[in-house]
Amino acid sequence: MAIRCVFKKMCGSTLIEFMTAALMGTIAVTITGSVFISIQRAAVEKTKHIFLMQSMTTVLQQLKEDIQRAGFDSPSTDSVTFSDSTHIVYVDHSNTALGYVYKAFSDNIEQFRHVVYRWDQHTSRLLLCEKHHPVPMSSVLASDSGYRGNCYSLFDPSQISVSEFSVQRHSLEKHVASAFLTIRLSAFLAQEPSSERSMTLKIKHRNWQ
Repeated sequence: MAIRCVFKKMCGSTLIEFMTAALMGTIAVTITGSVFISIQRAAVEKTKHIFLMQSMTTVLQQLKEDIQRAGFDSPSTDSVTFSDSTHIVYVDHSNTALGYVYKAFSDNIEQFRHVVYRWDQHTSRLLLCEKHHPVPMSSVLASDSGYRGNCYSLFDPSQISVSEFSVQRHSLEKHVASAFLTIRLSAFLAQEPSSERSMTLKIKHRNWQ
């Protein structure tokens, strides 16, 4: 009988311990799972923000490199501009677009390449318009899709929205064609307006004269 009582006590104690251990295990798994999900979400958010910053950096770097060709018209000693502008780098009246012209080869033919970056506030897109023509075109003609070329968004609209693209021109000296430009770009993840980031690019474009 004594042995049986001891056995019962042992059995009862083991059952309680087992239930307690099971409960603690469940709690531990739940906590671990919650922590893992939180870490995973944070990693996903960080990845998306890195993607946004990298995309913005790529666009500004592309602009910075290409704008150094603005006005190039070899073998002429003069700098080429849009037919309706006297500036090597054209900036529109709203300061939300810039453009330039330079001589380049297109389909093995030497032509003038017209480039315009402009912000479409209504669609939150930054557009790049590229056109080739034997003679310099007007900034108006170069800024729209259709004749001699089209405009396309530099960012995927379903992923990134542009909230600002502004250009400020700072003349270095009177009557000098070269100028200092300050370009500001702000954008955010299309589904997360709070993710907005801003970058500023300062450029002194080359004077080919």
